[in-house]
Amino acid sequence: MSSAKFLSGFSDAMDWRLIEFVGLLAARSCSVCNVVPRETFILDCSHALCGQCYETVLQGNRLCPLDGGPVQQDEVQTFPFKLTHLKKQKIRCCNCNQGCDFVGEVEQVQAHFLNDCAYHVASCQRCNVVVLRRDIVQHYTEQRCQAGTSQAEETNVSVEENIFNIGSKIDASLETVTEKLCSIETQLNNHITGIDDAKERISVNGQSLGRLLGELENMARELTDVSANTRSLKCSCEALQVSLQSNAQANIVHSASTGSNEADAAAGSNGISDKLAIIERKLDAVKYIVKYGTNEVWCHIQGFEQFLTESILMTIAHRFTDVFVVCGYSARLKVELEDCLGVTYLGLYLCICKSSRDSLLKWPLLNPPTLTLLHPFDHEKKIQCYRNCPEAFRASINWKHWMRPTSEQNIWYGCPELCKVVDIENGGFVYEDSICVSVKLGVLGK
Repeated sequence: MSSAKFLSGFSDAMDWRLIEFVGLLAARSCSVCNVVPRETFILDCSHALCGQCYETVLQGNRLCPLDGGPVQQDEVQTFPFKLTHLKKQKIRCCNCNQGCDFVGEVEQVQAHFLNDCAYHVASCQRCNVVVLRRDIVQHYTEQRCQAGTSQAEETNVSVEENIFNIGSKIDASLETVTEKLCSIETQLNNHITGIDDAKERISVNGQSLGRLLGELENMARELTDVSANTRSLKCSCEALQVSLQSNAQANIVHSASTGSNEADAAAGSNGISDKLAIIERKLDAVKYIVKYGTNEVWCHIQGFEQFLTESILMTIAHRFTDVFVVCGYSARLKVELEDCLGVTYLGLYLCICKSSRDSLLKWPLLNPPTLTLLHPFDHEKKIQCYRNCPEAFRASINWKHWMRPTSEQNIWYGCPELCKVVDIENGGFVYEDSICVSVKLGVLGK
């Protein structure tokens, strides 16, 4: 769709003048008539309509003119376009088609167009050729005007010039197409190389993961054997306790010292049984932690376009992950999009959640968390939020974030303005309408 649009309802100087916008949101203009009004109506199918088109739809069959979807009036959202926002919008000079490349805010372009632009045009009164106003005198005086030549010569020259101009334009277009094809070919080659590298890394990671799973299975089997031996020892102690109690009752006529020794032995047996039961419970918990020993988790946030639309309409929007386990700690990730004066920022937050394994973990958490926005193809191209200084991490006043949770979860910790959404989109971080975030716990001092 062309970026040149008509304004409506803003000012007498700018209304119904064809203006070429730079980076205008699609929801700001009517998808049907291409007009930028003071307020658009966002349909359930994500198409935007101006007030006049919207009223026409409501008075008609109540179907979207573009895709035929039903229009439910209670599901339509309004999207106002304030004059202050318009004044900050970047546009091109109205003489951009004549060669002017000035780009600025609305008031800057108005002042430039009225006072400084050198690309205003005028029409020759002899030959009706459109010429830049600054060149109109030379057009008359330097015999550029063809009005004095015969009609036949003028016709022949005009045809020849037209043919020559068309041929020049075709050559220029072919050169442009060739350059773009070369650029596309280079990008495809880079993507192929990146895909090959990714396949190789996946293969290596798969082999490493296989070895790790094998080691974890061996460890789990060993822990199972230890647990079985512990249960067997516990049963033996219980049998010994029963035997001692039977002997104590049968030999109650023995001396007081003998009875005291047997009572002490029974008490010692009870103490051993209790300690073995505690060891057994801890071994079961350790087996669970071994299964979740990874120090990095990847989270995919899908439906990014809808997520961004929500942040524009409501100023701020959130997405939450389910609880996951990293280094034995239970945690959740929050992704936030917030619109600040027309600029949308992405923020990442992490919180520690309460779990049944907390008694077996070290508190406070001493592993600095790293939150990373990952690129889908280039692993070197990433945006991180982390603490890389052990002293600063230990001295942080936010210890309450990393203490053992006393409620369902601790306070959120993270970076509210990690980066601008426009940088994410231009940098290729959004792939198949989703982004990928990594949560990693490191080791202090490394």
